[in-house]
Amino acid sequence: MSSSTCIDHFFTNSVDICSKVVSVPVGFSDHNIIAVARKTKVSKAGSKLIYKRIYKKICENAFVEDMNKIQWNTVVKLTHTEAALQLFMQLFLSTCDKHAPIRKLTVRTTKAPWLDLELRSCMTERDQLKKAAIISGSSADWQAYRSLRNKVTKMNKLKKKQYYQSKIEEIKGDSKTLWRTLNEVMGKDKMNRTPSFIESGGGFITKPQDIANYFNNYFIGKVDTIRNQMLPVNGKLSESLIKQHIMYDKKCEFDFTNINTEEMEKLLLSLQCDKPCGYENLDGKLLQLSARIVAKPLCHIFNLCLNEGVYPQMWKIAKVTPLPKNSKESFTGPSSRPISIFPALSKLMEGIVFKQIQHYFSENSINSEFQHAYKVGYSTCTALTQLTDDWLKQIDRKLMVGTVLLHMMFCM
Repeated sequence: MSSSTCIDHFFTNSVDICSKVVSVPVGFSDHNIIAVARKTKVSKAGSKLIYKRIYKKICENAFVEDMNKIQWNTVVKLTHTEAALQLFMQLFLSTCDKHAPIRKLTVRTTKAPWLDLELRSCMTERDQLKKAAIISGSSADWQAYRSLRNKVTKMNKLKKKQYYQSKIEEIKGDSKTLWRTLNEVMGKDKMNRTPSFIESGGGFITKPQDIANYFNNYFIGKVDTIRNQMLPVNGKLSESLIKQHIMYDKKCEFDFTNINTEEMEKLLLSLQCDKPCGYENLDGKLLQLSARIVAKPLCHIFNLCLNEGVYPQMWKIAKVTPLPKNSKESFTGPSSRPISIFPALSKLMEGIVFKQIQHYFSENSINSEFQHAYKVGYSTCTALTQLTDDWLKQIDRKLMVGTVLLHMMFCM
C-alpha cells in the first residue's frame, strides 16, 4: 500500500498464505481499516439447521379425533416395559407426523434488529460523505461527514436502547425470557452458541459429522477415565453405617407406589411447551393436546417401570450439545461442557420417582438436619445462611473458622 495517510501496516513471514491487502474506508472513523486475506482451511460458519415440528396447519380437533381412533388397549395388554413403550411411541408418533410433520429449518439470527431503514439510510449517506471528503480534501466536506457520523452514532445508541426497552416491557412477568434478553444485551448469549469448527491435533475439524464424533468420543472417554479413577466401595461397610446412624431405631421400608390415570393426565398437562425436545422430536404440546387419551397407556407403562424396577433404554438416549466454558479459549473437548436433552416422558418418570423418594425421606425424618438439597423449603440460600450464621457465632466467641471446599471438576 502506498499512501501518505496510511499509518497501519501488516507484517508477515509467510507471504505465500497472504493476499489481497486493501484499505477500506468506514463511516464510523476518520481512518481507514486495512485488511488482508489469509488462506485457511477453516470453513465459513453457515446457517444453523434445526429439525422442528410445524404446527402452522395443525387442526387440534382432527388430531385428537385421530388419537381417539388408535387402539391403545394393545399397549395396555403388554407386560414388558420396553415393548409397551416402543409400541406406544410408534402409534403416537405416526399420528404426530401426520398432523405436525418434522421439517428441516434454517435459523438466521439478526445481528442488529434495531437497525431500521432510517438508520441504514443515514449510514449510507455518512459513508458517501466520507468518500467525497477523502477525494476533495475540503474541510467543509470533512465537517459535514463528522457531523453526520456523530448523528448516526447517537441514533444507533438510541434505537438500540428503545428496542431493548420495548422488548423488556413486552416480557414483564416472564423471568426466563427476561434473563435471556438481558444476557443478550450483555453479550453473554454468545457463550451458548456452538462454534462451527474446533481445533484438534494442530488442525481444524469443520464437518458437522466429524465434530459430533469428536465430542462423542471425548465425553465417552472422560466418563471412562472417571470410572477407572474411582476407588472400590465397601458395600458392607456402607450398609453397616446406614443401619447404625441413619436408619437407627427406624422400622420403615420404601416401596414405589403405582400412579393412577388422573395423576398421569395432570402430569401431561403440566408439561412446558417451550422446552426443547429430545431425539424423538416429541414436545409437550402434542402430549398436552392428547393428555386425556394417552393417560391410560402411559400410566400402564410408568407403573410397569415402577413395579419391575426398569428404566427403558429409549429414555436413556439424549441429545448432547457441547458448549464452550469460556469464549476466550479455543473450542475443544476439555474446554467444553455437555448439555443433555432427554425425552419429555423420561423427565416425567424422573419427577414421579423423585417425588415418592422425597416424600419417604421427609415422612420418616431420614434427612440430616444439615442437608439442604432435595428438601422442601431448603435450597442453596438456606445452606449459605446456616453456614454464615455458624461462622459469625464462632467469630463472636473469638474462635477461628476453617472451611473445606470441594471442587467438583468432572460434572457431567
